[in-house]
Amino acid sequence: MFSSLDRVLEELTLKCQQLHALAEKYAFLTPLNLLDDKYECKIDHNHDDFDKEEFAIERKSPQHFTAVTDRPIEEGIKMRKEGHP
Repeated sequence: MFSSLDRVLEELTLKCQQLHALAEKYAFLTPLNLLDDKYECKIDHNHDDFDKEEFAIERKSPQHFTAVTDRPIEEGIKMRKEGHP
């Protein structure tokens, strides 16, 4: 019985670690980070399939879109960090 629980805990721990690593690797793709001009997207050697220059250009498109909306991006980022939708 205890060995079964140990195995389940081991598997859950492994899955959580893998999920955390995946979230860290692709954290730059969250809308909050993409829209924040001050956030430096860290595209490292693990992202060989990304064209960094093209990504920088494409990242500007939603930033320009949000710049013309009623709510400035800085206000949106501040509200998001405070837990507001």
